[in-house]
Amino acid sequence: MRFGLFIPQGWRHDLVGIEPAQQWGVMAGLARRADENDQWASLWVYDHFHTLLHPTQEATHEAWSLMAAYAGITSRIRLGQMCTCMAYRPPAYLAKVATTVDIVSGGRVEMGIGAGWYEHEWRAYGYGFPPPKERLGRLREGVEIMRQMWTTGSGTLDGTHYQVAGALNFPLPLQGSSIEGSPANGIPLWIAGGGEKVTLRIAARYADYTNFAGGSLPDFVHKDELLRGHCAAVGRDDAEITRSTNLDVVIGHSQGEIDDRLAGIRDRASSEAVCRRTRSRRGCVTTQRRRAAARPSNSSSVSPPSARQGWATPSPTSPRRPMTPRASRPSSERSSRNSRDVRTDVAAGHTYGCGLVRVEFGGRTDVAAGHTYTCVPLRDLFREIGVERAWRSPRPVSTRHTRR
Repeated sequence: MRFGLFIPQGWRHDLVGIEPAQQWGVMAGLARRADENDQWASLWVYDHFHTLLHPTQEATHEAWSLMAAYAGITSRIRLGQMCTCMAYRPPAYLAKVATTVDIVSGGRVEMGIGAGWYEHEWRAYGYGFPPPKERLGRLREGVEIMRQMWTTGSGTLDGTHYQVAGALNFPLPLQGSSIEGSPANGIPLWIAGGGEKVTLRIAARYADYTNFAGGSLPDFVHKDELLRGHCAAVGRDDAEITRSTNLDVVIGHSQGEIDDRLAGIRDRASSEAVCRRTRSRRGCVTTQRRRAAARPSNSSSVSPPSARQGWATPSPTSPRRPMTPRASRPSSERSSRNSRDVRTDVAAGHTYGCGLVRVEFGGRTDVAAGHTYTCVPLRDLFREIGVERAWRSPRPVSTRHTRR
């Protein structure tokens, strides 16, 4: 079993309170730390432009720009996205970008690709929001183009959604040409999503890896059985495909620290629900400040952004913030730090700072030897405060949601 981690990039409000000039220092520092620790096999970014649960004016950095940057500052760790949205970039262009990053990184790119789902983001950037059938059709045609360009140096397809004619891709990616890579694709290809009729069928034909995000072990086993059936239907050995999943993990030195962090997640999610209803960024910040001011000093709530400036790891050119031993810090400070973000505790200098991990083959495993931890489905927390569907666009859409 191998582990990877997501580096904060803003999508899940994991850079709030950090000045833009310091954000790359935070991200780069975490990437270097993971690169130096061989217990981490890979680092990952999201491919999103707007924050979750709803769009705000908080930072969200672009995925493939970060991929190129991480390629230049790391030397060992694998680099992936979970997952790139096929329709956000033309597939021939995307194949070329991935090839260049693979060369810059010395052959360490993993291509995670999916059909896309964040409707508000799609519409805001002018992509429309086609129905699932079209999005999945784009996914299938796009991975065919990428496979051709990575393995032959040229892509040609007269498809329903994409038409390319002799799109050249030289030099080839290092993986599959000068160093070992995917036998079928060159750059290893991850098909993300668990759609049972279409997505898993695409995975059976093209994927080196699948990713069934979240869910329970029975769900994972069910998807695995369906994938086996699709592989049999196309004449492929399912053992050629590695299965993976994502788990939200909260790591702490004690159960009390974990409870503090979980309380912080609930508080932040609740604040986001208030923001979503007000539809005003200024109103959101004001609401959070009022909520924080109304609590006693030992509350585990999220402190307002002004109280958190400079909390995370400074950039390489900035002086390191002096640390106070954990046991000697007041409980109010410990609570504030713990609830700041479920995924990062870089100020404390922990190697296992990011709590969102990728677990290949599933299971709940001791991701950080000597640390207690718990797996918490964030959807359960959202249900508690009534925002289970908060990530959906408020615009009316078709009431028919066919699961594929």
